Amino acid sequence: CVHLAYGGAGEAPEPALPAVEFVGRGGRDAADDAARLAKARVLPGFAAAQGILQEAVAARASGVAVECLADGSATVRQEVDGVWEPPRIRAAARGRGDEAWEPAPTLSREAGAAVIATLAKLAGVAPAADKTVAGPFGLVVDGTVRSCRLAVRAATAGPHAIATIA
Repeated sequence: CVHLAYGGAGEAPEPALPAVEFVGRGGRDAADDAARLAKARVLPGFAAAQGILQEAVAARASGVAVECLADGSATVRQEVDGVWEPPRIRAAARGRGDEAWEPAPTLSREAGAAVIATLAKLAGVAPAADKTVAGPFGLVVDGTVRSCRLAVRAATAGPHAIATIA
């Protein structure tokens, strides 16, 4: 997949990536779903979360994990064909027709936590230290709604989340 810079304001999306938008799901009614989306949209991790899921869809991933680490960073991994691995970005071409890939840069712990907070708000859940909590959200990909589910848990180093994409 082609890597976005995870959400700089005003950045144009990579043309090869599918159009992706979030949809609130799982609320009491449509108004509750819309409120979840509105609350998530104003959080600082919204653009990065959208970029991460856009990349995941482009990579045919069935899941995305975001994990805050004790070293001050956060990792993003994608599950593609049953294998969890970090997203990769297209490197500068070395010659005509050559395609090279390299690991995507890691997120800061703060950026990872902001992404998780955004997804948690969208799914209507709050991370809890003693258990994993889960909730649904939707993803519109090129006009088609896809059901997603977020599982999130608080940990000593920071929150961990896995979003499954149906």
